[in-house]
Amino acid sequence: MNEVLFIGAGTRGARKIRNSFQPYLRIRGKTCIEYVIDAVCDSQIVKKTYIWGNRKRLERLLKDRIELLSKSGVDVKIINERETPFDSFFFAYLDYIADDSLKKIIRLWKDFEDVDWNVLLDYARNKGILHEWVSIILSDTPLITSREIDFMISHIDDDLDIIFGRTLQNAFEKVLEGTKEKFVLHLAIKNFYNYIVKKKEVGLIVNSFFAGKPLRIDKRFWDILIKIYENRTIIEGRKFNLKKIKKNYSYIKKFLFSRPVVSSEKRSSIMKSNWFLLKAYRSVTKSLKSEKMYRDLSVLYSKIKDATGLSIGYQISKCVGAAFDIDTHYEADFIENNFYTLSENIKKISL
Repeated sequence: MNEVLFIGAGTRGARKIRNSFQPYLRIRGKTCIEYVIDAVCDSQIVKKTYIWGNRKRLERLLKDRIELLSKSGVDVKIINERETPFDSFFFAYLDYIADDSLKKIIRLWKDFEDVDWNVLLDYARNKGILHEWVSIILSDTPLITSREIDFMISHIDDDLDIIFGRTLQNAFEKVLEGTKEKFVLHLAIKNFYNYIVKKKEVGLIVNSFFAGKPLRIDKRFWDILIKIYENRTIIEGRKFNLKKIKKNYSYIKKFLFSRPVVSSEKRSSIMKSNWFLLKAYRSVTKSLKSEKMYRDLSVLYSKIKDATGLSIGYQISKCVGAAFDIDTHYEADFIENNFYTLSENIKKISL
């Protein structure tokens, strides 16, 4: 396998921890992005890597590693980040697929709104890349291993169009064994939910691996992803811009509930769509029999499939390094203090 891996190392949308943005946060003398690239160096299947971020800074920081990867036959290209992580990834992807003729057109596209989808889809069909998979890993994951990267890429479900990585809760907890202190979930802002998978209850946590077929995802749905991301960022950042949230919310509702309704159904339809979107944003339901919280995305995914034809799902694994992303000072300190133990435990986990 000769796979391409995209690595997000931008600072727009990233958090600042210890006065450093996540990709440049130092743990045991190395930045997070250096740990991720070291894992790529040992990968058995990654042969091309695209990194988006500050190109000059990353080229200086990763100079020796890029030379090492080049000698081992892995091509590395660094792309300057754009206004949002979605724009950054998308234009990095366009750079990856484009020949000289497409590159001349891409130069006219300043941001996502400028993309001419008809031109792009015709190009993809002619090149036979419309259903091509790509994988993404975020750079605030200093415990990621080459073994995990290879596992996640090689176990993609080809029947899906978009994949969100999930790590088994029991694997995450096993990795914590032997650490110097107890890992406090609310300080780390880690959320475990109980998913119903094949009629069984499974504890999972989101990890920082994503995969998808970028050109299967039409422009309208890219817009939806951007709106959901913006609202999530506003809400999690606790800097409420209610006007922006409402505008995004209305855009998503119109997209998912565009079927015209007769006046007698209108009130019921609006109430139903509002309730659905509220659940979709939170994506959490509480069990009536216990205090357990369940993550329920099946309704949202089925509605998206109805509207777009896209199949969305999640990949379940014991890839714990991808789940140890750093979003708080507490997580940075915990990983720093327990780095050796965590690293050794992750190596022992069976994928």
